[in-house]
Amino acid sequence: MVAVKDIVEGRESLGQAARNSGVSRCTVKDRLRKYDESGIEGLKDTHTWKRTNHPFEGWL
Repeated sequence: MVAVKDIVEGRESLGQAARNSGVSRCTVKDRLRKYDESGIEGLKDTHTWKRTNHPFEGWL
């Protein structure tokens, strides 16, 4: 997850990462929380997330 990586490494703010990824701040915040809780495994799709051609695909 490029946005999470950029935030964790201090290269972007949450707002910048959201804008650059074309998703909401809430979505990035949720992914960041999942990363904090479970690491890279927390960013993998689950059965509750739609499988689409989405910007998150490049975030893993």
